[in-house]
Amino acid sequence: MVDQNSDSKSLEHKNKRDIIDNLILIAVVAILVVLLVQAYSLWKGIKGPIDIFNPPFQGREELTILLVGVDGVGEHQRTDTIMLARMNLKNKYMGILSIPRDSRVDIPGYGIEKVNAAFARGGIELTKDTLQSVIGLPMDYYVIVDFDGFKSFIDALGGVDIVVDKRMRYRDRSQKLNIDLHPGLQHLNGEQAMGFVRFRHDVMGDITRIGRQQQFVQAVSKRFMCAYNIAKLPSLVEQLRDNIKTDMSTKDLITLAKIMKKEDQLAIKAATLPGTPTNIGGISFWQIDSEAAYREINSIFFPPFEEEKRSGNKEMGVEVLNGCGIAGIADQVAKALSDKGYGIHKTGNADHFDYRSSKVIVSRSATREGRRICDLLSIKNMQVDKKKDCITVIIGFDYCP
Repeated sequence: MVDQNSDSKSLEHKNKRDIIDNLILIAVVAILVVLLVQAYSLWKGIKGPIDIFNPPFQGREELTILLVGVDGVGEHQRTDTIMLARMNLKNKYMGILSIPRDSRVDIPGYGIEKVNAAFARGGIELTKDTLQSVIGLPMDYYVIVDFDGFKSFIDALGGVDIVVDKRMRYRDRSQKLNIDLHPGLQHLNGEQAMGFVRFRHDVMGDITRIGRQQQFVQAVSKRFMCAYNIAKLPSLVEQLRDNIKTDMSTKDLITLAKIMKKEDQLAIKAATLPGTPTNIGGISFWQIDSEAAYREINSIFFPPFEEEKRSGNKEMGVEVLNGCGIAGIADQVAKALSDKGYGIHKTGNADHFDYRSSKVIVSRSATREGRRICDLLSIKNMQVDKKKDCITVIIGFDYCP
């Protein structure tokens, strides 16, 4: 008899490993961009320090990064890997949520499709808009890595020389991996080098793999600056830039690289967006479980740090609006929030009384408090409005005190 609980736990463990592997792979490529672009700048005689006056990430202590790995070309380019990483720099914590590429979502302007179609339809901006409607969080930054293009970059370098520490054999069709490497000094092409970086079956787990990835960075940097490639530096840098796109600054990338090297003892919690496989009209989808997804997002993106448990919320202005027409409902909700320490800025009526669903509207910087209010009031809909200077709670017909 098959132990379904055991199989479920095994699959969950495998998914978590895959999430962290893909995150580290994207981080490794980002580190290479920083190193090689800096090397090229030195070679060209370009001087000038990195901006030391402004803090990384524009001074944010919490930020959400959209990480995507893409394959294919042109209109056929879709996201092969989609992850959201929410970092709390103050508490040295990172929550990672992997979004299955077959997730059934509503893509603005296109209707119901798989989430990985958003990139093909409208690039990173449409992907961000689609995910924000699913997750309920704005994305502060993005990193896009073209895995196939990066393999081509390694090939353009003429491959890399790496000492393979042991026999490596592993195949995973879902991850497009077919690793078959022998121990000893090997000259690896792009496909083999990516396999070397992503191999994970080690007794020491992450420790061994991170050391291997650092070895890979050093090998690529050395090969990049060798006499054979010096003449090709401009074209190689441009090719590398073509294979990774980000709106982070150089300082942001360097900070991210240091964090991913675990120098700051970063705690990482990873999960996959909850759902179940389904088939609709002959098309396979990942059907998102909305209630389970809401709980998972709260769990990994908004952990209750002890310091924040002790701190009050009276400085956070909240307005509560009646959107259902039930007499006294706004005052009732306002009192419940006031009892929890929130400062009530205003109570009153919404623009109409036809709100079917209650909602919490927050500014970008108040997403954590917005989530807490959602939890307190059992409201599942949170929206982000960059122009907001307080938290707005609109009570709809679905509200159950």
